[in-house]
Amino acid sequence: MIRKSIEITGRGEYTIQSNTSLHEAALLKLDTAKAKTILGWKPMLNLEENLRFTLDWYDAHYTNQQMPAFTDAQIDLFFSRLV
Repeated sequence: MIRKSIEITGRGEYTIQSNTSLHEAALLKLDTAKAKTILGWKPMLNLEENLRFTLDWYDAHYTNQQMPAFTDAQIDLFFSRLV
C-alpha cells in the first residue's frame, strides 16, 4: 500500500525496519470473509480508489482546506459512483 500511495501522490518515501516488539501486528488483520458470507457485502471501491479518497482527504486536511465541505464533496462523489 505504501508503494501504491507514493505512486498515486507522486511523492513520499519509506524505509523498512524490523521491529519484533509490535506484538499486535500479527493479530490485527482485516478479514472481510464473514461480512461477505453472512451479509453478502462487497467492496464498492478498489484499493487504488480507496487510497485516493484517503490520501486526498489527508492532503486537504494538512493543507488547511475546509474539511466539512471537502468531506461532503467526497461523500457525494462516492455515492454518485454507485448509480
